[in-house]
Amino acid sequence: MTVAIMGFFAVTTSTGAVLFDFGNDDAPVTGVNVVLQSTAVIADLVDTTGASTGISFTLVDSGGTPITPGFELFPGGDDFRFHNESGETAVSGEAASYFGAGTNSITYDSLWGDIGDPGVHFKLEGLTPNTAYYYTFYASRKATTSPSRNTLFSVDGGPGVTLDAIENSSEVAHLTALSDATGSSILFMGNGLEVAPAPDSEFWYIQAMQIEAIPEPSSLLLLVSTLGAIAVRRWHR
Repeated sequence: MTVAIMGFFAVTTSTGAVLFDFGNDDAPVTGVNVVLQSTAVIADLVDTTGASTGISFTLVDSGGTPITPGFELFPGGDDFRFHNESGETAVSGEAASYFGAGTNSITYDSLWGDIGDPGVHFKLEGLTPNTAYYYTFYASRKATTSPSRNTLFSVDGGPGVTLDAIENSSEVAHLTALSDATGSSILFMGNGLEVAPAPDSEFWYIQAMQIEAIPEPSSLLLLVSTLGAIAVRRWHR
């Protein structure tokens, strides 16, 4: 069982972190996994040192079926997924500490969708079993007016966290989630991590994402806390 838990741990970028750049690869960076509109699968992700991790990334639909050839032909119409280069370029604060300061190829471009899209699911396989993973997300859109551009990030059906992309040059969103006993995947409703419009939003964006395993004893503490919460819920039924 995988549970999304927010705010328990703080983890900064270090060797072993897995970094994603969503958008284009006009200036590829060593140790960064680029997700294009046409990307359906990355069979072996690299960490920030450029080393192989054995973790795979797959774009899937709501039933868990891989989508090919990726965002650009995702079911739902010709305008279902887009790429743009309208993110903030002068990145600072937490965004800079995770994804690079100033103007860089990771944070200015994004993949995005609108309120008519059911969201997108990413499946990760090859994670370490029963291990807490720390997720960090960045979304940005240069826009000075409404409509809202809050993006929802969620793992395994948890409540998720939101991030307002409008004029965002420094803020990130965090999630902590526990991998299952097989380590085969961290899942959202059986299908992967979900990125979607927040309930009060008309658009969603994703520029960058980082995942990092939280070493023991933090993972063990998260596992014990999760099992305890499940036991309490069952006792109150």
